[in-house]
Formats: sequence, C-alpha cells, structure tokens
Amino acid sequence: MKTTLIAVKLLAALLVACAAPIQDTPQNDRSVEIPPTLAPLKPSPTQPATKASPAPTEKATAAPTPTVQYSDAPLESSVLLMMWSLRHGELHTVDPDTGHDLRGYTSINMGHHFSHAFSPDGKTLAAVTYPGDSGNGGVLHLIDLPTWRDVTTTLKFNSWISTMSFSPDGSRLALAYAGKPTRAHGMPEGYHLASVDVTAQTLIAQTSFDFAPGVVGYAADGASLVVYGVIYDTDTGLNVQPPRAVLLDAADLSVEWELELPTVLDGQFTQKESNGTETYVGWWPAAVFSPDRQALYIVHADEDMLTTVNFTARVAHTVAIGPARSWLEQLLALGAGVAHAKGPIDGATKRAVLSSDGKRLYVVGQTNNTFKDAKGELQYKQTPLGLQVIDAATGVEIARFDTEATEVGISPDGTQLYLRGWSATAWTDVLDVNRLEAIKHLAGQYVTPAWRLDGKPILLASNSSSTYQTVISVLDAESLDEIHVWPVKGYASWLAAP
Repeated sequence: MKTTLIAVKLLAALLVACAAPIQDTPQNDRSVEIPPTLAPLKPSPTQPATKASPAPTEKATAAPTPTVQYSDAPLESSVLLMMWSLRHGELHTVDPDTGHDLRGYTSINMGHHFSHAFSPDGKTLAAVTYPGDSGNGGVLHLIDLPTWRDVTTTLKFNSWISTMSFSPDGSRLALAYAGKPTRAHGMPEGYHLASVDVTAQTLIAQTSFDFAPGVVGYAADGASLVVYGVIYDTDTGLNVQPPRAVLLDAADLSVEWELELPTVLDGQFTQKESNGTETYVGWWPAAVFSPDRQALYIVHADEDMLTTVNFTARVAHTVAIGPARSWLEQLLALGAGVAHAKGPIDGATKRAVLSSDGKRLYVVGQTNNTFKDAKGELQYKQTPLGLQVIDAATGVEIARFDTEATEVGISPDGTQLYLRGWSATAWTDVLDVNRLEAIKHLAGQYVTPAWRLDGKPILLASNSSSTYQTVISVLDAESLDEIHVWPVKGYASWLAAP
C-alpha cells in the first residue's frame, strides 16, 4: 500500500516525468532507438480551400453546414494555439486579430501527450509526441515555425521526457528521461540524458545517471551542460539521498564536476510524528537558472532558505531568506541553526521566476495538507504562501505581497508579473515589477505572455468552462483590456516559450 501511494504522489509531482512501462530495447538497454537512416524533411500538407456549403434541396430540412472560416493573415503574425480532443491534441497557427486558423496551414498532430521546448530564437519547436498515455512510442518532431514544417525524426523514446532544452545557438537539443522500470516496484533502474544534433536529426551522445534530472540547461557559451536532479530509492520511491548538481561537457556528456546538496530537501520523505506514527511529507522547491546558466537558484520548500550553485566557481552556498540584518545579527547567526518551517505535514511546493536582469527572484507557492474532518473523512487543503521577492545574490527578502496565486510569470520586457491561480475559474493578478503594486485583477483569465512567430511580444489569455468550451482572448499589454475575444469548442490553451 505504501509503495502504491508513493508512486502516485511521485507521478503527480514529476508531471509524468518518471518512468512508464517501456518497450523492449537493444542489448545496451538504451531508451532511445537509433535509426540507420534519417527521415526526409516533409512540409505539412496545405489546408484545402474552403468549400461552400451545398445549396439545400426542396426535401432538405436541416440547416446547411456552416462554412469554416480562415484568415489570410501572414504566417509571421500568427500565434500558437493547442486544441485538444479526447484522443489527441493539435497545434494550430492562429491569427490573433480574428481567432481563425491561417488559410493554407494545416494543424499539426501533437499526439495524446507531448513534451516540448522552444529554441532560443523561437523559430524551432521540438516536441516528443506519444500515441497514448503509457509513455511508449514517443517520437521526436522538429517543427520549423517560420515555414510551418513538421519534421518527423526517426529518434524514438520509450519513456516520458522529464525535461528538454536547446543549446544557445539552437543546434543541439538535450532530453532527459527515465530508464527501464524495475519489475518489482515499477521504479526506473536509472535515468538518461541524450544530446541530439538538430540539423542532422542524429543522436550525438548519451549518458546515464542514478538520479532523476529535473532541470537541464546549456551554459551561455554552449560548451557545457548543467543538470540538477534528485535520487529516488528504487524500492520505495522515497528520496533517501541529497539532490545533486552536475556539470557536463556538452560534446560527449562526460562529467566535469558534481556536487551533493545536503541542505536541500527535494521529493518525498517519511517523518515520525509525536505519537510514533510514520507519515509522508513532500517538499518541492523552486529551481531557476541565472540568465547565463552559470548559476542555479534553489528556493527551499521546507524552510526560508536559498541555495545557489555556481557552476563557474564550482561551489554552492546556502543562506537564510529574510530581512536585511545588521553585522551583529549576522555574526550571532553564524552559530545558530535555521528553524524548520512549521508547515502542514504533507509539505509544500514553490515556483519562481527570475527578473530580466537576474537580480530578483519572484516566488509563490502553497502548503499541502491532508486531514480528517468531523465525520472522519479525508480532506485535502492547499494554503497559498503569497509572493516573496528575494535578492538573488544575498537572499535578502525585499518585499512580500499577499496573494493566493500558485503560479507566477513575467512579461518579456520584465515590467509586469502575472500571478495566476484557480478558484471556480482561472484568474490573474497583474503587478508592476518596479512598484510592486497591483495593476489589475483579471477574473476568468489565465494570462500567458507570448510571441508572434515574427518574435513580437503579445499578451494572450484563456479560460475553460464547464460547457466544454474555451474562451480565448488577446489583451492590450498596457491597459490589459481585451482586444479580441472568441469561444473555441473543447479545451484549448496557448503554447508559448516560458
């Protein structure tokens, strides 16, 4: 029973990043199938011209089929919209002035599930698509957005992709995924990282880890690859060892430097209660790269602490997050431990974004608590932690903002924060970054900062309803008023680079 419970929680925490049953692989037990040949580049077929509905006959009683509407806007002015059916999702290129698909550009099948990443210039979308929900049969697609070409490679992944990242010049793609599961408990025997040549669509290098990579990124010069991950016990799924930071050579994925981070709790653990019973607790910290990928900031979930991993100096240090202190307070603190957070026993989750200049961390989160009500029935409660603004260099808390948001985003120019949450419907609070003041509350709108295919920024929003319909909209970036609004049948969401 314990093993089943942990596995369920682990799947939810990793967002399907951990292993699912995997198809048979060659003797080297790699989860990437390396083909002898490459798939040719094939552009997506164009959308056939819209046909007018046939004129009704005298016997016809039903209304004529409505004509499908398309936009003649240029491709470069469009934005990306995902639309989902029960069986698969489709990627559409949409005119943000009308909400209509562009004429001549068919939607792209994105499978039952997919993992994706945008190239730094926003011109290439890499996606590993899966035909079902087992994690088997994943295929790497490289979508050239300026020409709307879906290049289906012959690289296959028989496991969920946990994270993927492009090199700064967009020529390479790193993908992390779980290995073959153990027969006894279903936990993976190990984890893998693959490097792919984007132009040649070939596997450059592959390596294995005893930890699960959760954050992967190339350094600014592209010469090295930085990885952060956690170690799971293959029998229980618990985190029994500290997380690890690793610096790899980008060419062959050999390890150049690695470091355990004993002060960081990341994952699921057991703890003894005062009555002697054993319970489970999960801590999911926020991990954010510096703009040059030479540093990784980890905001602890279990306490107000900040760990910074400096991959250039190859050191890590941990500081307490709090108000600025006098020199005497800092001296006295050297001999004192940091008090553990008195949060709910089920733990906490934090998320963060970094300011455009790399100086401030904006952190939101929530505590998670299960309890029994007066009837003895199990209940689940989430309590927001508010917004915390932290100086990334020192850990000094600059400000706090009361909010129930559990997600945070930042505008492309770094001037606005988007604090998002869910109640009966989606909502977003927009904050001015410089003044840290609320600008507007957008009820019923999940705001997504995005880019047109020509690289120009645009502010989008969406909201799904119980009527199997999604309302999508385009907002004015300054007034935050809706410019265009359309209903879309089924579930839809904007697809944009983070």
